[in-house]
Amino acid sequence: MTSNVTLSVALVVALAGCGRVGYELQQSIANDGGTDTVLDGGAGECVSCAGVGAECGTISDGCGATLECGTCQNEQQCGGGGANLCGTGICLTDSCENLGAMCGAPSDGCSDVLSCGACIGAQACNAAYACEASIDCETNCEGSWLAFTPETRPSGRFQHAMVYDPLRGVVLLFSGNDGAATEPNTWQWDGVNWSQLTPANSPSLRTSHAMVYDAARQRILLFGGSRGGLANNEFWEWDGSTWTELSPAGLSPSPRSGAQMVFDPSTNQVLLYGGFTAGSWFDDFWSWDGTAWTEIPKAGTWPPTLAAHGMAYDSEQGETVLFGGYDGSARRGNTWIWNGSSWTQAVPSASPSARASHNLAFDIQQNQLVLFGGEDGSGYRSDTWLWDGTTWTEETIAEPPIPRSSHAMSQSQQGRVVIFGGASGSLLNDTFELRFAPL
Repeated sequence: MTSNVTLSVALVVALAGCGRVGYELQQSIANDGGTDTVLDGGAGECVSCAGVGAECGTISDGCGATLECGTCQNEQQCGGGGANLCGTGICLTDSCENLGAMCGAPSDGCSDVLSCGACIGAQACNAAYACEASIDCETNCEGSWLAFTPETRPSGRFQHAMVYDPLRGVVLLFSGNDGAATEPNTWQWDGVNWSQLTPANSPSLRTSHAMVYDAARQRILLFGGSRGGLANNEFWEWDGSTWTELSPAGLSPSPRSGAQMVFDPSTNQVLLYGGFTAGSWFDDFWSWDGTAWTEIPKAGTWPPTLAAHGMAYDSEQGETVLFGGYDGSARRGNTWIWNGSSWTQAVPSASPSARASHNLAFDIQQNQLVLFGGEDGSGYRSDTWLWDGTTWTEETIAEPPIPRSSHAMSQSQQGRVVIFGGASGSLLNDTFELRFAPL
């Protein structure tokens, strides 16, 4: 049983100009000395006309009401300079359908708000104008894994990679080992259905590659992996329609598989740790700034050589968390914290067993990191753990997914955690989403 704090989330579309994308804590809107303020709206953050830079027309206050932001002068029209901005241009209004809005009152892109309907039952309209279960977990909350069984889905596989693309509102899955494929395949999950994509260009078939969403540059990045036991250090990006291989100047991480990547919003950089190839295990740590790779020099306390570890950014604590992995001779059960400048080994009061081939992802329902599955020497695991910045707590799940390792897991629509596939004596092609509800 775990606790939760109220937070509001916004899609990348709403934050595209702010350098913070994906599901994140919605920051207070800066006020340039005016008298308008940002109010506490309880379920979300109320906004003001000045706070969002609206010069005219009608906007949503973010708390269920609308605000009138004035009119334009000197033959200018509202929307002529952009949404709720005065200008002489021509503004074409948007629609709920084009915005993907299921509920609420988003801006029409000009001078007014749209009426996109209301949610039903126990659902509530979130900051992305989508209906979701109204969750109040301030005291006690119970977790469950919800199974999805769409007719079309990727084949059973393991050692694949999967990451959420908040700009396009889909989870992207690439390649892996299904025991049969001879060509690479790219799939996307929209929260309900899987669909296979046919990009004009693609990385080759591979396993144990690393993928991450680069929020600063709004691209999915893929690094390394192996095929037939031969590792590579290829570096690719996905723009929503096709793959493009990157060839950065200077040094790059060496060929490897089993590495992990995360995006650090405090520096707007991608971080890569560890991996292995041909009997060599790595403890090197790299950053990518959109132009070049830089190896971060070892200093002070440092994690061991690792591959098949779990690593994710903890949005609540503002730090990167690394757990477990295989060091070339044994599975590890240590928790490491990167605060942007140094590593620290945490000493939690409780912890998952030492393991490898598990996964970590951040869940906004609980505002904590989620760890699921892997293998710990006694066999495949199906346990779910939450990290609160200090210790690990095992979440009691009545009917968890079957034990597995080498599955893929990422954040998904509404910030929930989703898993696909893995190995469990056979190759799996099931999809589960972690849900929390009050007791």
